[in-house]
Amino acid sequence: MTHHAIKDREVEALRAEKRRWMNRADERAKEVASLKIDIERHVAITTAQQQEIERLQANGREAIVMWMDARGYATGHGDTIEDLLVELEGQAKERLRAALTEIAKGRWVDTGGGITTETREAGIARLALANEQLAGETK
Repeated sequence: MTHHAIKDREVEALRAEKRRWMNRADERAKEVASLKIDIERHVAITTAQQQEIERLQANGREAIVMWMDARGYATGHGDTIEDLLVELEGQAKERLRAALTEIAKGRWVDTGGGITTETREAGIARLALANEQLAGETK
C-alpha cells in the first residue's frame, strides 16, 4: 500500500469517526430538546395547577366570607381561609358564652312561653362548662 493510500484510509477513518461523534451529538441534542420540552410542559402544568389552586382558594375564601357576613360574623383581617376560620371560631365561642350568660341571668326571652327553671339551670351548667373549656384553651 502506498503512502497516499494509507493517508487516505486514515483520513477516511477519521471522517467516519467524526460522523459517528456528530451522530451521537445530534442524538444527544435531540434528547436535550425533548427533555427541555418535557420540562416546559411540566412547568406549564405546574403553573396551571397553581393558578387553579389559587382560584379555588379564592372562591372558598369568598364563600366563607359571604357565609360569615350573612350570619353577622365579622371577617376581621382574615386573609386566608385558616384566618377566617380562626376568627369565626373565636366569635362563635363568644356568642355561645353571651347566650349562656343571658340564659343564666334569666334574661333570655323565649317567645314560646318563657324560660323554665330547668332551662335556666341547664343554661348555668352549660355556661360553667363553656367557661372551663374557653379558659383551658387560652392557657
